Amino acid sequence: MSNPLVDMDKPDTIFAIGTNMTECHPVAATGLKKALTKGAKLVVADPRKTRLAELAHLHLPIRVGSDVALLLAMAHVIVREGLEDTEFISDRTTEIEAFKEHVREFTPEWASEICEVPAADIEQAALWYGLAKLGAIYYTLGITEHICGVDNVQSLCNLALLTGNLGKAGTTFKAPVTAEPSPQTIPASNPWSRRSFTKSSKKRINNPTSTSAMP
Repeated sequence: MSNPLVDMDKPDTIFAIGTNMTECHPVAATGLKKALTKGAKLVVADPRKTRLAELAHLHLPIRVGSDVALLLAMAHVIVREGLEDTEFISDRTTEIEAFKEHVREFTPEWASEICEVPAADIEQAALWYGLAKLGAIYYTLGITEHICGVDNVQSLCNLALLTGNLGKAGTTFKAPVTAEPSPQTIPASNPWSRRSFTKSSKKRINNPTSTSAMP
């Protein structure tokens, strides 16, 4: 994840894909709901009509496993419309021209046949995210737990990098809403994490048969 939970009420556009946070992570989802009350737009890509999808301004009920096609088409629209953040790209990315050439053929019409959602809806989702001042992408296991999970995450990374939606308050990339406590979401500077790690390490040293990662 790129931002703390307190940033979840700050974006003006939210793209949620492969997550059902209102039911599975209701505490974290309160930030998203606050953003909506402030006027944020919500796009949800999910094969099911979940509670989160019911809150969305645009629901994309894509076919299971077609995430990459959707994301490529969204990137295509953003590039076609010139919505990329050229300064961010120049300062912090490489090989942008190769990427633009790569997505040129992946039109919303192409993705529509694979995802089984209207091309116009894919176009609208891309425009909303591409035009956002503070765009957030929220995803969880519905994106990662696929045979193409790596491609899914990389495609989402490309959208965030393309639009410069990283490194600013409110531009959360993957909200920390997974169920397990993850070391990726606990900074090393946190005294609790240092104490827990030290205690766990001593436990493992004193008991060589232990396989516990946490006390």
